[in-house]
Amino acid sequence: MCGIFGVVGHVSLELAGRCLDRLAHRGPDGRGLLALPGCVLGHRRLSILDVSDAGAQPMLSPCGRYAMVYNGEVYNYRELRAELEAKGEVFRTGTDSEVVLRALMLHGPKALERMNGMWALALWDTVERRLFLSRDRFGKKPLFWAHTPQGLCFASEMKALLPLLPTRTPHPELTRSSRRIMSYEATEECLITEIRRFPAGCWATTRGEDLTPVRWWLTLDHLETVPTSFTAQAERFRELFLDACRLRMRSDVPLGVALSGGFDSSATLCAMAHIAGQIRPGEPTPDWRNAFTAGFPGTPLDETEKAALTARHAGALLHQVPQNPADIPHTLLRDLWLLEEQHLTLPSPFVRLYQAVRAQGVKVTLDGHGADECLAGYGFDFLQAMHDAGPVYWPGIAQTYRNSLPRHPQFPRPSIGTLLWRHLRNRAAQRPAQAFGGPHQEHPAWQGMGRLGRILYHSFHHTILPTLLRNYDRYAMAAGVEVRMPFMDHRLVSYCFSLPWNSKVRGGFSKAVARQGLRGIVPDAIRLDTVKLGFNAPMADWVRGPLRIFFQDTVSSRSFRESDLVDQKLATGRLNGLLETGTPSFAQAEACWTAFIPYFWEQAFLKERGSGEAAPVTLG
Repeated sequence: MCGIFGVVGHVSLELAGRCLDRLAHRGPDGRGLLALPGCVLGHRRLSILDVSDAGAQPMLSPCGRYAMVYNGEVYNYRELRAELEAKGEVFRTGTDSEVVLRALMLHGPKALERMNGMWALALWDTVERRLFLSRDRFGKKPLFWAHTPQGLCFASEMKALLPLLPTRTPHPELTRSSRRIMSYEATEECLITEIRRFPAGCWATTRGEDLTPVRWWLTLDHLETVPTSFTAQAERFRELFLDACRLRMRSDVPLGVALSGGFDSSATLCAMAHIAGQIRPGEPTPDWRNAFTAGFPGTPLDETEKAALTARHAGALLHQVPQNPADIPHTLLRDLWLLEEQHLTLPSPFVRLYQAVRAQGVKVTLDGHGADECLAGYGFDFLQAMHDAGPVYWPGIAQTYRNSLPRHPQFPRPSIGTLLWRHLRNRAAQRPAQAFGGPHQEHPAWQGMGRLGRILYHSFHHTILPTLLRNYDRYAMAAGVEVRMPFMDHRLVSYCFSLPWNSKVRGGFSKAVARQGLRGIVPDAIRLDTVKLGFNAPMADWVRGPLRIFFQDTVSSRSFRESDLVDQKLATGRLNGLLETGTPSFAQAEACWTAFIPYFWEQAFLKERGSGEAAPVTLG
């Protein structure tokens, strides 16, 4: 896991170095900058596999023709290496990077299909003077590009491209409105219009001209025939998930888990314990017994008791990471500079968590991302199963939705009758599910999906999950920590999207096939817990409490009043509404934050006031 940068064209090493060092947080373990005819490549290294200097990048092929910079991990590198060695390849390092380089040399883009992992990479051919770019199936690792006076440039984060841009134009819609805040990450559009995002599951080549991405992965092409019985489906899920965790435990540095207390991260930690318990005496055992949780005492979002229960069950050491909202005025701009984007909640608790992970000497976490989007973890998604189910199932689905909501005034719980009435009212009026298919809605696999499957596919590939992947890449890499996601193993994803709706929403539970499959591995107190919280900042409690004066001072400041991006009337109105209401909701606090984020993003990123190590919000 690293930060990459490059220019196809001409740039001084001094300027290229300044761009590269804006990614220093992504790769604190090493720095490499290589000038070749027609191209400059830069790399900041976070060493995970073969931490010796032999794994330094940019990495040259033995023949000297190819140079590669690579950000990510390919977990089945041992198996791929063995296949390449059988063909006569000789390796000089223990890295996955060298395996990827040799595989691309021999097989070209076809090599991507054999890689199980996450990556963004660039390979320069010194003979053809051509650049090859690729991104993993689901876009876990970021890649941006832009045309500049120096040539075609690319980088892991937008901030590395800013010094090369003659102008920086904030996107007229994305930077001012939250309407698409969860739906632009899967597009090429960026908050800076001069920068474009390279798409997931694609590769492209260029000599400096515009990129024309070629899609090499489409999940719809990889759906499969699943067992007919629910029991067999659950057994197959268990097999795939445990193998995904096993591969992701390959590491030469300590591992951990960001543990929320919910099912997904708990399942990951308990699976790691299960796998470690099966290692034979004398075999190498990874250092995995590290769990980290962010507690929010006194708020409805605190899950420390559940996290502690899971950690005890797994035999892991639980590190409780304190969250002090009083620090946010001093860290917010720096945190937003590292995030680069606008999102529904404060980034600060997430950044603090991964900083604590790194402070304990842990460089890699296995986290639970992706389960909600392919297994129906969100209530607003699995309500859509009513469109697939017969009327006899509707009350049960509605009750499952109610049971998923925390029992707290911040989370209103509509009655079953209300939910059924809404469903009947909207059944004919709702937009057809095939509208979510985009360019793939004529695909036979899409046509065979039910309403829930289509909604989940859209969330996984186009809206919610790409946004969360982006955020967690930035949160973790801000501290030099790599996040691995076993629920997003492509074999498991293809399997889950092949399952019918009633394997996901069943018997009063969401993610039913996973809960059944991990019986005996995850403690029942967690496995059978229906409440869905997730890891979120307790915005309602903080804005009405310790951050009240900070937000009130913000709306009174000159910089806020003169901001070109924020709707001052909207933000002020939402803040006053949140402060004055007797029983604020979580959604109300979220709406308040999204009204302010254009201003804070403008200060932190566009004006680069967050680029320093210490960047307190000073209001003028």
